[in-house]
Amino acid sequence: MVRLFEELVAIRDILTAIELEVIKQPKPPK
Repeated sequence: MVRLFEELVAIRDILTAIELEVIKQPKPPK
């Protein structure tokens, strides 16, 4: 159970980092 929780936290951290990178970048024209 702890292993699964640790993996979920790691995934959340990765998603948060990606989100911050996307926010810093200018939005691509659509």
